[in-house]
Amino acid sequence: MNVCLFFEGTGRGVAGKMTNVTRLRDLCVDDTRQKLHLEAGPGTHFGSYLAGKIAGVDWRTTFRSARRWFEANYETLPKDGIATAVFLFGFSRGALIARHFAAWLDKLGVAVAYLGLWDTVDAAVGLDVAADLPRNVRRARHAVSRDETRKFFQYVPLKGDKAKVVEMLFPGSHSDVGGLYDDNHLVADLALAWIAAGAKREGLRFRRTARLSQKLDATAVVLHDAHGESSNLWGAFDRVRRNLPRIRLHFACKGL
Repeated sequence: MNVCLFFEGTGRGVAGKMTNVTRLRDLCVDDTRQKLHLEAGPGTHFGSYLAGKIAGVDWRTTFRSARRWFEANYETLPKDGIATAVFLFGFSRGALIARHFAAWLDKLGVAVAYLGLWDTVDAAVGLDVAADLPRNVRRARHAVSRDETRKFFQYVPLKGDKAKVVEMLFPGSHSDVGGLYDDNHLVADLALAWIAAGAKREGLRFRRTARLSQKLDATAVVLHDAHGESSNLWGAFDRVRRNLPRIRLHFACKGL
């Protein structure tokens, strides 16, 4: 039995553009043996996307909603020896909440089979999470943007035993890696496939029609400088190059 929670980025999901989080959810089998739950990003529940961005307070609403769903569903699972595997996924501030959720499960003594993240950022949410992988997480993958420069979008590292956690660098901005741009999905698709491959190894079940590849035509890739986001609220602040010590670039991205 798999229990899977997906945390979208700020303002994404129900009322906004979908990212790799929702795309991954849509590739998964949804039946009695694999329960799926998608949480719209912080700011979506808040009623004001901009207010959620500025205040950074809506993560609590997202977390509580996910907690209620998990408690209601986890308690109804069969207790006749059938193993339950918990999968958590998130992008941007949704990744931050997914990590907080994993830490909460650790306090309950609930193991997490897999934690899949796209470019964890704080960005004024006000939610502190430890850099170290929670003890209850068996495996984790973190896709990190190489070229994001917005000061408020500095990535939050994920550290731990190399046998358990892998961070991988992908070219492009924060939203390139998370799958937010409509004009070019090549890097986003690659980051999606890499996260999905790790989840499949841990038992996540995909639809037969799901097609994921970790190959890339580098000549067709379009990378963005935070795209139109550079002119919005977050782009108005200072730029700073990310400190990315010893994170390997995905093998398909050499030369980009």
